[in-house]
Amino acid sequence: MLKVLIVDDELKVCNLIYHLLDWSTLGLEVIGRAQDGGTAYNFVLQNKPDIIITDIRIPEIDGIKLIEKVKEVYPETYFIIISGYNHFEYAQKAIKFGVEDYILKPVKKKDLTEALTRLISKHSDKTTLINEKTSMLNRISTADEWRKRNFLDELLHKKIQDMSIDTINRTYHCGFIDGFYQVAVIKPTLPFHEEYWQSYELLMQKTLDIVNRDLNGSCTALLTTLHPEGVVCLANGTEEQINELKRRLKKIKITITYMRDAFTDVNVTIGMGCSVTDTNNIPDSIDSAKAAALERFVTGLGNIIEVDRVNVVIINDFVDSSFRNKIMSCIEILNGEEIKKHISDVYRRVLEHPDTCGKLIFDLYSEITDIFVFGLKSNSIPHEHLNFTDTSIRSFHACGTSKEAFKYLGEKINAILLQISEENKQKGRKPIRYAKQYIQDNFNSPITLEEVSKVVGFNPTYFSSVFKKETGKSFTEYLTDLRIYNAKLLLTNTDDNLFDITENVGYRDLKYFSKLFKKNTGLSPSDFRKLYQ
Repeated sequence: MLKVLIVDDELKVCNLIYHLLDWSTLGLEVIGRAQDGGTAYNFVLQNKPDIIITDIRIPEIDGIKLIEKVKEVYPETYFIIISGYNHFEYAQKAIKFGVEDYILKPVKKKDLTEALTRLISKHSDKTTLINEKTSMLNRISTADEWRKRNFLDELLHKKIQDMSIDTINRTYHCGFIDGFYQVAVIKPTLPFHEEYWQSYELLMQKTLDIVNRDLNGSCTALLTTLHPEGVVCLANGTEEQINELKRRLKKIKITITYMRDAFTDVNVTIGMGCSVTDTNNIPDSIDSAKAAALERFVTGLGNIIEVDRVNVVIINDFVDSSFRNKIMSCIEILNGEEIKKHISDVYRRVLEHPDTCGKLIFDLYSEITDIFVFGLKSNSIPHEHLNFTDTSIRSFHACGTSKEAFKYLGEKINAILLQISEENKQKGRKPIRYAKQYIQDNFNSPITLEEVSKVVGFNPTYFSSVFKKETGKSFTEYLTDLRIYNAKLLLTNTDDNLFDITENVGYRDLKYFSKLFKKNTGLSPSDFRKLYQ
């Protein structure tokens, strides 16, 4: 709703204009009335009306001067002037200052309504145009930001071939200048627990927001993105600007650490890549920044780290064919506990190596993950377990210490193999459950082991072995117990004769049934009936 101020040196004219219209139906609200230019100007400064309806001839500051002064402070303010016939030359002068309309005295409802309607329509068109322009600029800005972020993401995945500055600026709108380029990886960490994953993701997003806010304006060009290894920041500018970037990163580290009220035990490690002067060498700065961030697994959390040495130890010095074969053998027999021991042993040896580094620790973790997934595929493990690589690597980067990471890896592998083992057991139990149901439905018929094994699709020997393993009884024992149980029910709850009961529980020979019944219960069928009926 637009706000209106009415200005006239005659109070009755102010009141007349105020009562002339139903302002709310026009989407307007009269917020004040003034009788001189000075009062009106002070009111404008305090209340900022959208529309001012004013007479030309008013005390202290006349209408022309009032328009001029208000336009200097609030150029978007609309004016409608009121004048008499003998003041028309003033109205013409006022129009030069950007007055929207003028009305001759005496003010009529129709004239005022038409003037305000035209003004409201103009304001609506103007607002629409501004919104469209703002929206367009936002879309352009968003598109530019997307291109920049896409450039950094493609760099991280090594997908860009032409690294010339002209091509980068033309394709990705980065705005790079000839100067220095440096990459930093800002890595916040929490004590790792899978169930707290949402908290970690929120911490990462908060870190990105802080980096964008606190590094804004520090460099000629600044690109940031969220990555599993941390918030990756690529800065371009003069040597002085790059030095300013480093100073601000120290403050950012403190700012994030102070979020411990919301995130328990948050730590921040910053990996600084090498500073380069050629866009073709930006990947070198990325690699060194990532390697520096990984050094937290060796030097500890909470540092700003620059890598000054190259990893010369290769993972094959630790993960040889013997280790791979041990892991593969354990996967084949679903022995996760043994895999945990092998992981613990190789992890200990890597930590004890004099030239160990964060990159080597990551390579070891990745190699074990790859071996495990390969083992699952080789043993035709169901597909839902094969996405373990992404989950595992993502969890590694969320960890603050290598101990956390390898503990998670061993326990996760063991949990997956236990799950697979249980699933296999359930698959084996299903045919036995079906067999037990079939026996229950047909115990009163002369069924055989061969008949039931054929029904469930097993050969008799295998079926006999699995059946006893699952039930604790042989097929014959299970069938006999079921028949005797049902015979007891018939003996105690019916008056059927023994011959009929014998047939109803699957036997054809009364003498054989009586002997079998006494063997199982210690009583003959007749004595059992006398005792329990």
